Amino acid sequence: MKTLIYTTIVATICCLSQVANAQITIRENNVVERAVLRPQPFDSLTNLIKQKRFIDYKKYIGYQVYFLPKAKNYVKRNSNDKDISFTLFTDKSINIPLTEKIPDIFDGNNKIEIQQYSPRGVVTYKTEIETNVYQPHISYGKREIETSLDAVSGKYFTILDIQARNRLKQEYTKLDDIPANENAPLKFLLLNNSTNDTVYWSPPSVFGLAENNLYANGFSNPFLLVPYFEKQKNMFQNKDMVAMKDLTNLIDVNTGEIVKIKKGDIWNCYDISLIDSKSYPLLQGFCFFKKENEEVMFPIGTIEPSMFITKQEFEKREEERIREEQEKEKARIKFRNDCIEKWGVKIGSYVADGRVQVGMDENMCIAAWGWPLREHKITIKGIMYEQWFYERGVYLYFENNILIAIHD
Repeated sequence: MKTLIYTTIVATICCLSQVANAQITIRENNVVERAVLRPQPFDSLTNLIKQKRFIDYKKYIGYQVYFLPKAKNYVKRNSNDKDISFTLFTDKSINIPLTEKIPDIFDGNNKIEIQQYSPRGVVTYKTEIETNVYQPHISYGKREIETSLDAVSGKYFTILDIQARNRLKQEYTKLDDIPANENAPLKFLLLNNSTNDTVYWSPPSVFGLAENNLYANGFSNPFLLVPYFEKQKNMFQNKDMVAMKDLTNLIDVNTGEIVKIKKGDIWNCYDISLIDSKSYPLLQGFCFFKKENEEVMFPIGTIEPSMFITKQEFEKREEERIREEQEKEKARIKFRNDCIEKWGVKIGSYVADGRVQVGMDENMCIAAWGWPLREHKITIKGIMYEQWFYERGVYLYFENNILIAIHD
């Protein structure tokens, strides 16, 4: 007893000594308090589209975009359709002389409005307007001063940088500083490859960029990513394509007749180009497919593997499918031979064909049907009864390991 008390006292003293000598330490070097995010790698499989994280816009930096020309054949569907217009900006302000008298209603946002004449007052007019719009163009009437499409259409630009602005602040900042769920305006710094001018482009909002390829060249995005267009050409142009399903209600580009593509048909993608359309204000990219005297087209970015794959890929898949079927057949024959060798011709054939019969034991049933989803066991007077449940509501009943009933 004395020894136990002595040991306890010594342990207590040691603990108090450690507490008395303990010191609070301060770490002097800084620590990283949040994860370092990295943008997704650039893959050229999509156009310039909306990203879930702002940092992922960084993958576009350094690549070229093409300012899509205005479609000359575009026809408005109704009076509510607006004229197509885009605005690029520069750091330099210029003064634009006005060839007509414009009322002094310039509001600082590069907007001009015609004022109604009033018999009670004197209307003043400006002779010039200061603006930082790149290659400005003015249409008199209630219109914004905008970039002249003739000056930038069909030109190549390089993306030098991309920034975003928190909606509560005026300054644009690094993409890393913007949370993913923020509706923050974007600003693209672009180099005009023809003139070496540095310009800025801001989509109306982050949501002005589409979330997929099909609508990525909407009214709010006049740019086509050059590597994306080149990727489409490398993937499809001058290649035989095999239809993976029936495609209906297609229009022949030459005759206007309805064309139906059947599963397994082989079409050649003979061209990928921009075309002038009556239904869209900018040129659009299409893949042109031809088979004998019929020709159809698909918007670039819409050809999915469920629609077409190259003939080379199709033949590769067929070789793999045949090889897999051969391997399955070998395995099936081996399984049948093993079952017959183990349980005889009659029962072994049943098991190999996935059939169960009353009188089989549990091992035979498992070999034929696999393990059950659920099983219940009960012993009555030394006899083991089991109930096995399979899919589709099928039950097997065993008595001492032997199948006695099948219920479905």
